[in-house]
Amino acid sequence: MFIADQTNKRNHLTNTTPGPQVFRNTDKPRYFIAFSTHMGCYVLLLLVIIFLRFYLRRLNKQRDDAAAAGVREANDKRNIHAFEDLTDKENANFRYVF
Repeated sequence: MFIADQTNKRNHLTNTTPGPQVFRNTDKPRYFIAFSTHMGCYVLLLLVIIFLRFYLRRLNKQRDDAAAAGVREANDKRNIHAFEDLTDKENANFRYVF
């Protein structure tokens, strides 16, 4: 259970590290600053997810336009480059799936 153990350690670190910084004894009993900080983080996370969605859609559209324009690497119907060691940015035929 090495993987589960490492995941548990990672979750413990990310969940407990900011706790003492925002849940201060001076803010008892409502902890307004702490809950505001947490809500701010969730809103920021939501904004990042929305931005990422539109950014990846734009990249897919650029690659589709390149394939329609006749760029051979972007229009690989036989998946010649599918198993090459390329990143998503290097492989013009790669499309992000939502």
